[in-house]
Amino acid sequence: MPVEIHHILTPTDFSDPSQQVVTSAFELAQTFGAKLSLLHVIEVPVYAIEVSLPLEDLERDARQKLALLHPEAGAAPLDVTRLVELGVPY
Repeated sequence: MPVEIHHILTPTDFSDPSQQVVTSAFELAQTFGAKLSLLHVIEVPVYAIEVSLPLEDLERDARQKLALLHPEAGAAPLDVTRLVELGVPY
C-alpha cells in the first residue's frame, strides 16, 4: 500500500538542527504534494511580579525568521503556512 502524506507540521526553534528538519519537510512536501505548516511557539515566561513583555516584537521577529527559513517555498507550487503561537512549545 503506497504512503500518502497530505499535511506536514514542522515545528522550529530556528536552530541549525531545526533548519535541517525544515529543509527535509519542504522536500517531502514537494515529493508528495502535501501542505506544509511551519510552526514556531513563543513561550511566555511566568513571573511572580507583573512584567511587561514585548510580545508584539517577539511575534514580529518570529514571523520574519519564519519567512527567511525557506524563502523559495513561495515560488514552489506548495501550500506553505507559517504560524506563530504563544504558549508552551511541548
